[in-house]
Amino acid sequence: MVVETIETIPVFQTAFARYAVAALLMLPFMFTRPSLFQMSSPSRYLVRTIAGFGGIALMFAAIQVIPLASATAIGFTSPIFAMVFFLFSCFKSRCRNYDGLRPSCPSSNGLRQMAV
Repeated sequence: MVVETIETIPVFQTAFARYAVAALLMLPFMFTRPSLFQMSSPSRYLVRTIAGFGGIALMFAAIQVIPLASATAIGFTSPIFAMVFFLFSCFKSRCRNYDGLRPSCPSSNGLRQMAV
């Protein structure tokens, strides 16, 4: 029933509605505790927001084309691809530390912990 409803609504309208509801739910927290929502780098946050909106829009577009279970299963594989891309980006560097990961990689400690 949900898939039939999503197929009739345009993809960007569905993604916008999802973000609008989330923004309305976060609004009370933004006014009561504004220090929690301060950004250190607005340009990075803008890129992250655009990428997140694109990901949500592509997920709704995928649901319109392939079955919901397949789209969800493909979405669950994204952490695997993120780790693979992280490894390729860190191993291409010539500046390596003792275990092969760049010290400048922000999540190299997390990857080391996952490997142990």
